[in-house]
Amino acid sequence: MNSLTVLFLISFTIISCKTSTNTPASSDLIPLKTGNEWIYQTNSYDRSGNITTTITDTTTISSDLIAQGMTWHYLSPKGIGGFISNRNNGLWSFDTATQKVILLYEYPSFSGNSYVAEYDSVSYNLGGKSIFQISIKIISTNEEVSTPAGVFSCYHFQYEADDTQQHGDVTSIGIYAQDVYIAPDIGLVMVTEPKYTNGSQDGSNILSLLKEYHLK
Repeated sequence: MNSLTVLFLISFTIISCKTSTNTPASSDLIPLKTGNEWIYQTNSYDRSGNITTTITDTTTISSDLIAQGMTWHYLSPKGIGGFISNRNNGLWSFDTATQKVILLYEYPSFSGNSYVAEYDSVSYNLGGKSIFQISIKIISTNEEVSTPAGVFSCYHFQYEADDTQQHGDVTSIGIYAQDVYIAPDIGLVMVTEPKYTNGSQDGSNILSLLKEYHLK
């Protein structure tokens, strides 16, 4: 399984965010019906804030898998990627290589809550192993986010991932951080990602905004 490269990424509309108190959950965090589709506008920025690249890409729910007595849905790589499933306490991921299940996004939750997820991912092409430890914090449960697809009340997740690569006698450490905004019953609507290497921000940033979506 690939690291949680929430590469979803950014755009150019005005983003207004208002933090307030917790809201109770009443549905799934991300609707996972086969055929659901989300289209994102993504910009990358240099150190001076200039746009260096702009892309539009599409995320879909393309197939299902039965494993460990549950149905898992394949989400193409933007943001989460891999096989995921909604449970009564949040969105979970299934690593087909290690057969591990990991809580990605706790839902329902409350502002200020935090937790740690850790998993191994076998890297077949390099013959090594990656260890990802992700510290996740819920910043808010109802931030208002404006995107080209509309205005949404979102769960704001903030996480920092420690991606340690071990290949023979060589260990490389990479740390990156992301802010992920998910509107329950809609899906991921915004991601901001400052680029980090070995714990130091290199000055460039990625921003993704939901441009349009189609739910079955």
